[in-house]
Amino acid sequence: MRQYYQYQAIDVSGCVVSGSQLSLSQLLVRFSLRLRRLKPLMIVPSLVPVLSKKQRQDFFSQLSMLLEASIPLLQSLEFLQANYINTAVASIIKLAKEQILKGQAFSVTFKALNMLSEVQFYLLQAGEASGQLNLALRHLVLAQKASLKQKEALLNALRYPAFLVVASVVVIIIFVHYILPQFSVMFDSMQAALPRITVNILRFTQFIERFGGVIFFDIIGLSAASYVFYYASPKLRAKLDSALLAYHWSWPKIGHLISYYNQQQFFTVLALLLKAKVHLLASLDLIAKLLPNYCFQQGIKQVRANITGGLDLARALAGTKLFDEASVHLIRLGEETGQLTTMAQQLADYYSKQLTRLITQLSHQLEPIIIVFLGGVIGVLIVGMYLPIFRLGETVH
Repeated sequence: MRQYYQYQAIDVSGCVVSGSQLSLSQLLVRFSLRLRRLKPLMIVPSLVPVLSKKQRQDFFSQLSMLLEASIPLLQSLEFLQANYINTAVASIIKLAKEQILKGQAFSVTFKALNMLSEVQFYLLQAGEASGQLNLALRHLVLAQKASLKQKEALLNALRYPAFLVVASVVVIIIFVHYILPQFSVMFDSMQAALPRITVNILRFTQFIERFGGVIFFDIIGLSAASYVFYYASPKLRAKLDSALLAYHWSWPKIGHLISYYNQQQFFTVLALLLKAKVHLLASLDLIAKLLPNYCFQQGIKQVRANITGGLDLARALAGTKLFDEASVHLIRLGEETGQLTTMAQQLADYYSKQLTRLITQLSHQLEPIIIVFLGGVIGVLIVGMYLPIFRLGETVH
């Protein structure tokens, strides 16, 4: 079962950093810290309950409504604690209330309780500094709802192909492990030869039963080693991420998928931070750490450097050649009209829809491929099952 672990570690510059991480074990936390070039000093389990994204969204949504109704923060927390059915949420509210009573800031308190990401933390911190915590909470809730809605849309798009694969694998296992071996026993008792296709299927099954575990763990080990090597080598990350980003064949459109996802993340976080009045350069620093693609990470760092050198945001984005021309044009219009936040939010919504559309399209294109492939496999198994039946009739006669 996953739980939070508190850690202290030393970074490459020799500074002590601390934080928390959701993981299955201390060993995995230590492994993750090593990947981030941090030397662990201490890793201990946290007593803070783990809440789902939906639970966190519901809590912040209700708190936002109470604050907008001009109910004081502590009174709002007391009301939620008394009326929450979920004991995990109620215990977190209790811990938060205790820390806020000691004088700790709202954003710092909920960040320590693992309720906020880095972006959400800066958003609420800026809201507290400007005296508009309720407004910051409203933006946070809207962003959470949009994220959950997109996740549900993606899961719906992938649900049917996943069902096809699982159902077909179950049928294949039943055929291979329970039906075909019966023919082998029957033909051996009659001293008759099985058809070649059935023999080959049985031999393949025996091979998988004998070496399947070794092959599985070899794949896991190779994947883990590749993962470590990928994150330990910036040059490899740069080459691989650049190659994937440049992959623009008609199918499966991996380059478009990576580009849309990173642009959607960039504009979503940028809009959220600008709404909270976070400085543009500070926003870019945070975004560069959050984007998964190495090329986009380096591109955002280049954008920040160019803005510091005197360029506006639109020209700095255009210089990276990572952002679509239409996006750059809208950002330029936003800067000229003073509506940069609005334009960033519109672009975030646009790329969110494009990402969902592309994944839905890919899932629909995958369905016939999966059906043909699995149908062929099951067809071979059926032939391997029926040929012994026909041979059995000939043997009896």
